[in-house]
Parts: sequence; structure tokens; C-alpha cells
Amino acid sequence: LSLEWFRSRAEAKVLIEEWRRHFNEVRPHSSLGYLTPNEFVRVTSTNCAQIFNLYPRKGAIAVGSDADLVVWDPHATKTITTAGSLSKVGYNVFEGRQVTGLAKVTLSQGRIVWIDGELRTERGAGRYVNRPAFAPVFDALKRHAGLHVPQAVARAA
Repeated sequence: LSLEWFRSRAEAKVLIEEWRRHFNEVRPHSSLGYLTPNEFVRVTSTNCAQIFNLYPRKGAIAVGSDADLVVWDPHATKTITTAGSLSKVGYNVFEGRQVTGLAKVTLSQGRIVWIDGELRTERGAGRYVNRPAFAPVFDALKRHAGLHVPQAVARAA
């Protein structure tokens, strides 16, 4: 909203502060740029599984689902380094960045595969997960794009 919607700048400031106060009471983390635990799971697991057409086999904790579970320590910190990476690329675009929130334990297929920075996987333990080529999310995006196609405007000569 612009200030034109308000009778005065003081009225605008009061309304904005009331809105901020209400928003912070309802969603204290999101209003500061942080995700709630449920939003974090949605962004990092469920949404990805839906986009890649793996949901609900992946991205959900439910009977019949094959979820890898991660236990997070939201207060742990570390500095990202290439030396501390398991990647063979040899560089990291986030080199030197301090991050907060680390995976402490990861369970896959009922086994601990990561614990406190130690990878405990076995060669050949992974499996191929077959999936159809086109997820429903792409149909929705196509319909959305169709609704926003520019339309010619008939003009009188």
C-alpha cells in the first residue's frame, strides 16, 4: 500500500505497526525471515517430492511411504568449507559462509547413514525409484500460464 491510501503519514505508521505486531504474534519466525519447522519440512521435502512426482512415496511420513528422516539441531553452527565437503567438485559457492542449523542424524531405510558429521553409507545401498515423467504440478503450472496469456484489446479506429 502507498501512503495515498491513508489520511496521513502518522495514520499509516500506526496501522503498519499494528499489522507488524499482529503478524509477529501469529508467526514470529516467518516475520523475521525464518521458517517454522513445518514450513521447513514443506520446502525441503514435501514440495520437492511433489515436483519430482515422488509424493507420497517420498516427502511424507505415512504408512507406505519411504521417508528418509533427518534430526536437526537448530542451534548448531558451522562454517562451510571445501575441505569439509564430501563433494569431489573441489569448490563451494558458499565457501566461508557461517550457517546455523545442522543435520545431526539421518535415517535411511531404517539405518543411520549420517551422525554428527560422519557418513555411514554402504556402496550399493541406494535404490532406483521409478517415477512417471510428468508430475501433476506441471499440469497446474500449464493451466496457470494459460490463464495469463496476453489478450489483444479491440480498439476503435
